[in-house]
Amino acid sequence: MSDTPDELRDLSDFKYHCFGNVLINGLGLGCAVDIALASPRVTDITVVEIEPKVIDLYAKHHVADPRLSIRCADALTWKAKRSTRWDSVWHDIWDDICPDNLVEMKILHRRYGGRCDWQGSWCRYECQRALR
Repeated sequence: MSDTPDELRDLSDFKYHCFGNVLINGLGLGCAVDIALASPRVTDITVVEIEPKVIDLYAKHHVADPRLSIRCADALTWKAKRSTRWDSVWHDIWDDICPDNLVEMKILHRRYGGRCDWQGSWCRYECQRALR
């Protein structure tokens, strides 16, 4: 979890594609959520975060917004209603940049690929580059 310039730069694709109904897997410091909340194009935001302490930390420092709902669950096993579809999905559940993350990225991208218009994963390019 960080809010360094590199971290925020990695969110630029998400910021560009963030609209409508948004799913964010992984809360962290809330940078992706803050981007979504700042966008007037976003109507709903669902965040899936596995760690209750992270949710509590974010909730203490941010104003409630009716567009935002946070679920305490594992992004790899959480199931939304079958009919749910998202316009934008962002996956950010990893602690570090490592090619090993690509396995979970692949799982998440397959899982949500038919249920969204766009999705991205934190540092996916860097993980792929590390394999070369």
